[in-house]
Amino acid sequence: MNTHPYRRNHGFTMIELMVIVAVDGILVAVGVPSFNNFLVSSRTSALANDITSAVNLARSGRCQDSCRVNHPVSRNW
Repeated sequence: MNTHPYRRNHGFTMIELMVIVAVDGILVAVGVPSFNNFLVSSRTSALANDITSAVNLARSGRCQDSCRVNHPVSRNW
């Protein structure tokens, strides 16, 4: 029997808050390794693009007189 009929419950119970913290912890535990892999992949791609840009810049500087440039860099890194 409710002693205060006009009293409303505001907020969350302790059990609800503990469930939310547990679910958040699981999501973070799953997400952090994936995010780290994404960062490594992004950095690797950025470095490969920087190397490609440097090679193209060297080619363009060398070929201003219509010469051919050969470089030993293979496409299969």
